[in-house]
Amino acid sequence: EDNQEVLDTVIQAFKIAEDDRVLLPVMVGLDAFILSHTATPIDIPEQEDIDRFLPPRKPLPFILDVNNPLTHSNMTYPDQTMEFRYRLQKAMERARRVIVEVDEEYGKLTGRRYGGLLDCYKCEDADLGVIVMGSSAGDAKEAVDKLRDEGYKPGVVRIRVFRPFPKEELKEVCRKFKVIAVIDRDLSPGLGGILYAETLTSLYDLRNRPIVQNCIAGLGGRDIRVEDFKLVIKELYRGIEENIEIPPIKWIGIGDL
Repeated sequence: EDNQEVLDTVIQAFKIAEDDRVLLPVMVGLDAFILSHTATPIDIPEQEDIDRFLPPRKPLPFILDVNNPLTHSNMTYPDQTMEFRYRLQKAMERARRVIVEVDEEYGKLTGRRYGGLLDCYKCEDADLGVIVMGSSAGDAKEAVDKLRDEGYKPGVVRIRVFRPFPKEELKEVCRKFKVIAVIDRDLSPGLGGILYAETLTSLYDLRNRPIVQNCIAGLGGRDIRVEDFKLVIKELYRGIEENIEIPPIKWIGIGDL
């Protein structure tokens, strides 16, 4: 969401990737230009604190051992691919717990916790959810604050980790919502937003699924303003209150065609 979280997440990423339960590479994504080219003050942890948090890595013994045969390099033969992908999937599943543990440990060290797999903002009593990723979550939270002053009760769910996707956590949070806006700063042509597709899959087996609208916005770095979020949320409330059909996909801030 901001540059402080970028720094903290990079530090956490090393500990997650090197955990024996995971041993997978970690990619930390941030919004280009909005964050990467913006100078903001951040708190840099002391080196000795990070050294305790990230002890020297204990690499796997990449040596030939007839009693414990290993495949070296990045090549997998076809007859081993199925087993390789199975182990990768299991490592991804174990990563869920590791990510939460590392976030909690880092929080004890620095006082900054980010919620593990996802971050919920004012969702306790919310009846409408805005699902978002990245820096636009800040504007979404500001819109929620303003609308709560007007008597509405929206909340924000910020997805922090895309793989492994927080399916169960998202399902539990969204269970109470009547309607959801999924904000996608991406597009899979011919389908829609990628986060929207993941959300629908996660909520599929809910007994009383909320209505989910995909909002395509901010492509190419275009701003998503606080007013844009307010407009989306108010239109969804109006659709629920007046029993108006809510379209599955909505484009936000698009210019003349």
